[in-house]
Amino acid sequence: MPTIGLATVQRAAAAGLAGIVGEAGRLLVLDRDQVIDLADQLGLFIYGVEPD
Repeated sequence: MPTIGLATVQRAAAAGLAGIVGEAGRLLVLDRDQVIDLADQLGLFIYGVEPD
């Protein structure tokens, strides 16, 4: 299962990405509240898309 955490958000920001997209219900987010706070601080979005 794909997993993201604080390091993922930091690396996405360092790479100049605007955000992170994963499949809704199939993306494990470690330390969810902290990941959301960090993404907000860094100006990144995190979005889950529904599979077809």
